[in-house]
Amino acid sequence: WYIKRKDVGSIFYFLLILTLISSLGWLIVAFGHLWVLPLVFILPLNLFNSVGVAILNSKHRYDLAQANSSLFALATLTGALLFSAFGKEGIIWAYSLGYLFTSLRTMFITRKELFEVIKRPHLDFSSLKEYLVPALVATLIGFSFAFLGWVDSIILGMISTFENVAAYGIVGPISNVLALVPASLGAFLLTRVSESNDKGLSKKILKRILNVSYTLSVLIAIVLISLINPIFKIFFPQYVGNEIYVMILSLGILLYGVYFLVYT
Repeated sequence: WYIKRKDVGSIFYFLLILTLISSLGWLIVAFGHLWVLPLVFILPLNLFNSVGVAILNSKHRYDLAQANSSLFALATLTGALLFSAFGKEGIIWAYSLGYLFTSLRTMFITRKELFEVIKRPHLDFSSLKEYLVPALVATLIGFSFAFLGWVDSIILGMISTFENVAAYGIVGPISNVLALVPASLGAFLLTRVSESNDKGLSKKILKRILNVSYTLSVLIAIVLISLINPIFKIFFPQYVGNEIYVMILSLGILLYGVYFLVYT
């Protein structure tokens, strides 16, 4: 949408209205569960982050956009380490810290482009109508992936203890380091293919990226598994004994990386 110079401003303000309504609803719910308040306040910032990342991808700045994944993982792990004594509140603060740092970073990098988008508040309903149909499909897909991303923690929370969920909250982000390569290449693939109408060329690009992605991911997995014991002993001594789960999850994420690129 941004690449084709369409009315991004109307879309942004439409999404901003929905975000504020959602934030208000979650704020009402959060009065009974104060430990989720940090995520409620982060929600509007996440909109600016998403728009900023989309702008960076449209400009082929995949390095800047995907660095957010590394920053989020680093900030979340650091927060989990610092707030590990605070139970579930500590986990929420850790995730909030990750969202806060990545959002502020993206907003700073794309401040000029974001200002161009938001400087003239308006809603063009013809633009919204054109946007809503493909956006609805993309949103449903996004919700599906978000659900799949959290369903494991939800099920674990239902059948096990919070301590196990907290341990999984440490193991998961460490294993997700392997997803950085396919995520970065997926952003390039999506933008590159969207600019080409040649299906043959698109398939060649996909095959080449699959080979590069899987090879790099396997090499990173070998390094990660080799260092996993000292990583836990130094940074997460209270979770020592869970290293085997990093290895198990890493196998799944290697396969997920291939699926993610094909899906993209």
